[in-house]
Amino acid sequence: AALSDRRGAAVLYADRVGRTSVGMSLTRRLAGKGFDEVGTDVEAITLSDHVDREVDLLKLDVEGMELRVIAELRDRDRLRRVRNLVVEFHRDRENAHNRLGSLLGLLEGEGFECLVDSDIPPPYDAYKRSTSHSCIVYAYRTGCREGG
Repeated sequence: AALSDRRGAAVLYADRVGRTSVGMSLTRRLAGKGFDEVGTDVEAITLSDHVDREVDLLKLDVEGMELRVIAELRDRDRLRRVRNLVVEFHRDRENAHNRLGSLLGLLEGEGFECLVDSDIPPPYDAYKRSTSHSCIVYAYRTGCREGG
């Protein structure tokens, strides 16, 4: 099964040669990047179907589906049950629906404080030329920090 924003049949894309598992995604992240991409039919499930009680820490790595999966949690009133999030966010220029600013806005609108960590050093030239990038988003509920 693959985590998505809706239940049902989906196609999970991966590198046929198996050179990497990094690009396995419902979003075709490998397309046009020199990989021999192949799709496999899978069942898509939603995270909200599994968040039925308070969650202290949710770690999410869904290769380009971050905004959709978290928005689905919010839309089904399940995000309020999550106290802390660690999200490996994947930005691809071709993946227009997944934008870091949109994710941060959604989380902050739901009462989270957010920190972003990236391993790209200044002057960011590699980032400007790259078609994809990932970073870590740490989100916590205001007032849920240790000692407060």
